[in-house]
Amino acid sequence: MTMNFPSTPGIGQKYAYGNKSWIWNGSSWDKDTAEVISGGGSNGFYLYMGTNGDTNFELVSAQKAGIYYISTSQQDSSYDIYAIGKTGSLAGYTNTDRLIATEEFSKIVVLGGIADDVFHFDTRDTTFTVSKTDADDGGPAFITAVSVQDLESFNDTTVITGGNFATDVEVYFVGTNSVDYEAKTVIRSSSTELIAARPDNLVPDYAPYDVKIINPGIPIPSTSPTQHILVNAITAGTYPLWVTTSPMFWERGETSSISLVAADVESSDIDYEIIGGTLWNEFSLNAETGVITGDDSSLNSGDVMTITVRATDTAGNVGSSNGNALVTYEKSFVIYADQVPVSSFYFDPFASAGNLERVLFPDMNLN
Repeated sequence: MTMNFPSTPGIGQKYAYGNKSWIWNGSSWDKDTAEVISGGGSNGFYLYMGTNGDTNFELVSAQKAGIYYISTSQQDSSYDIYAIGKTGSLAGYTNTDRLIATEEFSKIVVLGGIADDVFHFDTRDTTFTVSKTDADDGGPAFITAVSVQDLESFNDTTVITGGNFATDVEVYFVGTNSVDYEAKTVIRSSSTELIAARPDNLVPDYAPYDVKIINPGIPIPSTSPTQHILVNAITAGTYPLWVTTSPMFWERGETSSISLVAADVESSDIDYEIIGGTLWNEFSLNAETGVITGDDSSLNSGDVMTITVRATDTAGNVGSSNGNALVTYEKSFVIYADQVPVSSFYFDPFASAGNLERVLFPDMNLN
């Protein structure tokens, strides 16, 4: 019988001949990678790899537990095969010519196969197969992209896309220190999409971070050992740096406040905390703004206040030896009351009566 392709096909129209089929793409006929191939010659089932790299297959009828002997039409011997049970569990795995299925299975994942090759699984039963883009549970996970790359703040999330994400999938951020930091939370939207929240101990020091996806209990494929890892995918913001310098000066009756300012590249909200020294009586630090105010009526000329202040950005708690350190930048400030360095005085001949005028240059060395 001669193949007679339709003369005026529509886009997407299929033409079948024997156990093969083609699809019209608008300009030519492409071989249908989802074609059905039945067993023949011996008991078992066949998997056609297709021309587009199909790797996930759903069986029309479930196969029973047992031993399956594998061969391919192109003599391929470098592959990973996963048999997935009807409930999504791993029924069997092999990278050799024999698959042992411990339970009934309805899906097959093949990695490392050759285009247009046919895998033969010889056993006592025969079934049919169609290709499938995703295997859900039971297969090895793979990752293709993340939606947000800079997770600078506490509880920031990113959407991870890929495939074969199991219901108990695990997500890790791997730093340049080769330590795995588990995601704070993982929401499995589907077998191809996850929403992962950055761990609290994700610090800028070990960026960029790889994202690693693990399906617990599923072997990593020997032919694609890094398909579950997206390299250099995530950064963790930057540390806050101090803008305010020291020393500073408070003039009784003149100064109403002193501002401590720190900032990071992301312009995050910064909180301030005194971790060393004490403020003068009747003085306080606004933890949100970094502004020091107070009643200076009891200050004496020459009083000195030395404090150490911690600036913390919105990245929250981060890792340390005790697990409780903060993303911080600490600085000590010295504040003088009515005491100005000699170099800060100058004589203004144009001032009234030629009086000695005092002008403050806290950031200038006039010596």
